[in-house]
Amino acid sequence: EVSPSLRLVVEARADSSTGPTLYGYAQVLINLIDQNDNTPKFTQQQYSAVVWEGNNKGTFVMQVSATDMDQGANSRLLYHIVDGNHDNAFVIEPPFSGLVKTNIVLDREIRDMYRLTVIATDEGIPQLTGTSTIRINIVDVNDNQPTFPPHSIISISEGKEVGSVITTVSANDVDTNPALTYSLQEDPKVEGVFSIDRFSGKVILRRPLDYESRQEYRLKITASDTAHTAVTVLTVKVIDDNDNPPLFSQSSYKANLLDSSEMGLTVNATDKDSGVNAEVRYSLLTPVRGF
Repeated sequence: EVSPSLRLVVEARADSSTGPTLYGYAQVLINLIDQNDNTPKFTQQQYSAVVWEGNNKGTFVMQVSATDMDQGANSRLLYHIVDGNHDNAFVIEPPFSGLVKTNIVLDREIRDMYRLTVIATDEGIPQLTGTSTIRINIVDVNDNQPTFPPHSIISISEGKEVGSVITTVSANDVDTNPALTYSLQEDPKVEGVFSIDRFSGKVILRRPLDYESRQEYRLKITASDTAHTAVTVLTVKVIDDNDNPPLFSQSSYKANLLDSSEMGLTVNATDKDSGVNAEVRYSLLTPVRGF
């Protein structure tokens, strides 16, 4: 590797006691035969690259390179991936080029990083090998649609304070970016009763509820990642509060009764509330003898 050939000059000398010393010269050229005594060396001990998920098979990733100080076949190198190549995701093709390419369509949601061990092997006898590693990060593409869990039903009191957070909805997106945003598609008949925080998904009460006017709301909620959307329905059931007093059908009653009569007078009151809140019991505010 330092001096592949040597050029020597050989001198022959003849001494004479009766005459001058005579000299003869000859050149000798020595060519050294290379032995495979140098291992291949990569230009870097660790390489790094990024590649987008979803690219076609055969997409160029990077090129690795090694050198061998030997000569001829002893310096001709072939490259191979020997470890970390899950799902046979990458290939060096052709083997003498060092060109790393994708061998499948990559999916970041399955694997977001590969750490490959690559070798460069010469064609000498015996073969010698050099080793390096490649770290390949897979870049996320917005290729998945958000999803909601099964739609939910919540119950809230009609006396719930305006401005209260009644629930938080959340969609899932296996992509990392962009962040999801939420919107509420309201029924025009009840517009403004609820709102939703576009980033957190918190559903907020904006107007007072009245069970006697409406007992249920169905809110259509959309989650978007700018490229895809998902829709769910949130059912809000309003629970009755005892907020209505009983009302008599008349403000006053009048009846004429005989002294010996056992007949009475029937009064009637109703309550706009429901269930036990609407059950009316009667009593005399001021007891009167005989009634």
